[in-house]
Amino acid sequence: MKRWLEGALVATALIGGSALAHEGGAHVRGVVKEISAERLVVDTPSGEAVTVALTPETRITRGTVTIHAADVHPGDRAVVHAKRGAGQLQATDVKLGTP
Repeated sequence: MKRWLEGALVATALIGGSALAHEGGAHVRGVVKEISAERLVVDTPSGEAVTVALTPETRITRGTVTIHAADVHPGDRAVVHAKRGAGQLQATDVKLGTP
């Protein structure tokens, strides 16, 4: 039941809007288009490609497991919590859907 609930929460988050303001930051939802050690590009449901910087403080998780940028692949579903800084969006948390 817990696993189903987690999946339902991630699905609900992914169905929502693509970039929502949140206390000076943003939420970006969609599918990973590109990934590197420094940045993540997410294709949103509206067709916009949003680039978010990855920093050493960025936490990336798949389910409850913390992973590295190298473990993220194009096509992964993602919800990104980001803050605005240095003229760009900087990811604080990246949550990926489980396969």
